[in-house]
Amino acid sequence: MEFNKNAEQMKTEVETFVIEETAELIYDSEKLKKWNKIVSDLGLDGQSKIVKPEKSPIPFLYVKPNMKKAFETLCPMKVLVEEYDKTPIPLDILELVALSVRENYFNEIEIWYDDKSPDPFCIGKTAQYYGYVKGGDRSETFNTRQEVKDADCHSVYTTNETFYLLGKWADVKRGFDELLEMARMRYMSEQRISYEGTIQTYERYLSELPKEADRLFS
Repeated sequence: MEFNKNAEQMKTEVETFVIEETAELIYDSEKLKKWNKIVSDLGLDGQSKIVKPEKSPIPFLYVKPNMKKAFETLCPMKVLVEEYDKTPIPLDILELVALSVRENYFNEIEIWYDDKSPDPFCIGKTAQYYGYVKGGDRSETFNTRQEVKDADCHSVYTTNETFYLLGKWADVKRGFDELLEMARMRYMSEQRISYEGTIQTYERYLSELPKEADRLFS
């Protein structure tokens, strides 16, 4: 009984970020057909770029640039979901990963985390990967970084990256405003240490400047 009590106190807070307005298109084929037809009839090229034929639109929360920066500040470590081994991935998150793989939403799905305080984010990414295959003078397009690596390209670059938040889990539930403030404070702390180190370095250079001049011109 004591074990159950402790387990309840240590319960992980899991949040998923499925957009309600597009979630129904995952399971309702008739509505999906209607959605695709209207997009086609109206010539909505932008919508067509983010949806593959016969697949539902990505139903997850788009990560805006400021939130991406906050997530990266709080969780600078990034690995493919297949490689993540720090904490168990909650079932709710795994189900969304499985859905994403089945619907082929993303080029890659990553877990962003921090060794100091591993409260991870599950991020889906769409992107284009280009690389020059050895012996070739034209770039080729690949779906994943692994494909680029397997092709033994000598030059690789990524473009048109877009990020979506499938979910996150942590010991404490935190809203986006709180995460932004946490990222802001962490960024300031880390940059202060960096800047103070630079100041100390150049103060040392200044103190040694007369001796350096003597060496050069004596």
